[in-house]
Amino acid sequence: MQNTKSKLDSLMLQLQAVLDEAGLDEHVAIQNAFNALACALDDTIIA
Repeated sequence: MQNTKSKLDSLMLQLQAVLDEAGLDEHVAIQNAFNALACALDDTIIA
């Protein structure tokens, strides 16, 4: 499970970098969706 969490963390950081590069890091709806995804992943992995 730790390997899965590490891989997901890495992918989320990559996704955040792509959003930043595309200029979407300030888009409220996209950031809300990103944050919701991060929370859902954390809740699922921890649960």
